[in-house]
Amino acid sequence: MMNGNDNPSRDTTSNITCRDTTWIVSDSRDRTLSEHELQALKKHIAECPFCRGASTQFEVLFRGIDRLLKSGTE
Repeated sequence: MMNGNDNPSRDTTSNITCRDTTWIVSDSRDRTLSEHELQALKKHIAECPFCRGASTQFEVLFRGIDRLLKSGTE
């Protein structure tokens, strides 16, 4: 999985785009986000109704994946 430095089109030092948000949320499953990434992500989600909806969908998806992974180890 990519980390924050693998994709040069992603600039997490300033305002992030909806596309950046998707990558960062996906990355967060595999690594701990930097404080700057986390703050930029929170800011974008608070300001963007589309990403706010997508964030909710990601949460539901990730919970489901976690449940399936956990049930597979029991």
